[in-house]
Amino acid sequence: MIICNSIVPLGFCFKKLRTNLVSLFVICLLVNLGMWFERYVIILSSIAHEFDPYSWGSAYRPTWVELGIMLGSFSLFFFLFLLFVKFLPAVSITEVKETLNSPEQRHDR
Repeated sequence: MIICNSIVPLGFCFKKLRTNLVSLFVICLLVNLGMWFERYVIILSSIAHEFDPYSWGSAYRPTWVELGIMLGSFSLFFFLFLLFVKFLPAVSITEVKETLNSPEQRHDR
């Protein structure tokens, strides 16, 4: 599944494979086979377990590493957002529209 869906399509990086009809057909078949395997894995794993993840065993509790990764992700997003707002502030269109000259005033010059 992983080979057919992620390694085989890398053949498109080579022009010789992109322009050859037989190689395109083979890559297409392998990708379709990989997608079939992916759906097969999804179906088998859903049949093997009950629908409610709580019934798979003990209740899941995130570790301190997972909580740290989540907190770090949120912190990085907000930090980058605040940098964006500081260096590229959002300006209302109505404020900009008031400062621009109307088209009639531009033609008078």
